[in-house]
Amino acid sequence: MKTTIELSDDLFAAAKRRAEQQGITLRRLVEKALASQLAKPIRRRGKKLELMMFDSQPLAASLEWEALRDEIYAEREDKAFHGRG
Repeated sequence: MKTTIELSDDLFAAAKRRAEQQGITLRRLVEKALASQLAKPIRRRGKKLELMMFDSQPLAASLEWEALRDEIYAEREDKAFHGRG
């Protein structure tokens, strides 16, 4: 498929040089670079939770959602493994 994209002059020149160094076409270099970028998983930033106090002790001080979720499920798995659930 043909398409048109705009690149800065510096990026275009660097890409052409790299393609020449690798002995491939600019098209192939762009395809490889795009495929490589798309193969990476998307990293999402978790939302930080507000500090919650319980008996004056921090309950979830600045934990990322993923870390808090992992802690919750780790507790559940531990209870299930030891027959306390």
